[in-house]
Amino acid sequence: MMAGARASARTYGKSDGIDAACVARVALREPQLPEACLSGPEHDIRLLTDHRDDLVRERARIQKRLRWHCHDLALPLELPPRVLDRYVWLDRLEAALRALPQSTRCRVALDELARCRELTVAVRGFEREIRGLTETLVPELLAFPGCSAIGAAHLVGETAGVSRFTSESAFAMHIGTAPLSVSSGKSERHRLNRTGNRKLNSTIHMIALTQARMHPPAIAFMDKKRSEGMSNREALRCLKRHIGRAIFKTMLRAERARSETVVRVDFGVPSVAVAV
Repeated sequence: MMAGARASARTYGKSDGIDAACVARVALREPQLPEACLSGPEHDIRLLTDHRDDLVRERARIQKRLRWHCHDLALPLELPPRVLDRYVWLDRLEAALRALPQSTRCRVALDELARCRELTVAVRGFEREIRGLTETLVPELLAFPGCSAIGAAHLVGETAGVSRFTSESAFAMHIGTAPLSVSSGKSERHRLNRTGNRKLNSTIHMIALTQARMHPPAIAFMDKKRSEGMSNREALRCLKRHIGRAIFKTMLRAERARSETVVRVDFGVPSVAVAV
C-alpha cells in the first residue's frame, strides 16, 4: 500500500520524510487495517519456524552443489531424488566418496556432506521442538486433515492473531485464496489471486493437495467440481477457498479458548470460579 501511495505522490525519490508521508496517507485512507499481534508462545513458534526454514534452504543449496560434485567425480553410487536428508543415504555416499582416490573435489564433497548431516540434525531437532509447541498450543490444527506440525506452525506464526480479521473473507484475501473479480458488463469472471501472504498460501496449498489425495470429503468435493465443468486447477482453487474458511474457524475457536482463563478467588467462603 505504501508503494502505491509513493507512486502517486508529487515528491519523487526516497527518504525517511517521503516514507513517513506515504505511510500516513495509507493510514488515513485505510483506517480499519487489522493490527498484527504476535507474542508469547506464538512468537516462539514464528522464530523457530523461520530459523528452520532458513536451515532447510541452506541445506538445499549445499545438496545441489554436492550432487554436482558427485556427477563430476563419476560416482558409482546412483542417488535418487530427495535422499540427501536421510542418514542411511548420507552414510552410503560418504563410504563411496572415501573409496575414491583423494582429490580436492573429493575433499570438498566430503566437507559438504558433513555440512548436510549437521544441518539435517539441526532441522530435525527444531522440528521436534516445533511439534511439541504446536501440540500444546494448537492441537485443533494438528487434528485438521492434511495439516502437519510445520504447517500448523506456519499458520500460527504468519497469521499473527486470527481474531484481527473481521471475517473469513478478509482472512481469505490475506492468504490469497479469495478469487479476484475481473467482470465487465454482463460478463462475470474471476481470476487467480496472486496477492496475499504467499507462505500461508503455500501451506493451504499443501493441505489441499494432501486432502485431494487421501481425504474422502475433499475427493468428493473435487469430483463434484470437475463434474460441473471445472478443470482440476479450478477445482483445487475452490478446495483451497473451502479449506481457508475451515482453517479460519478452527483457529478462531482455538484462540478464543486460549483467551478464556479461569481464576479461583478465595473470599473465606467456598472458592468462586471467575471466567475472564
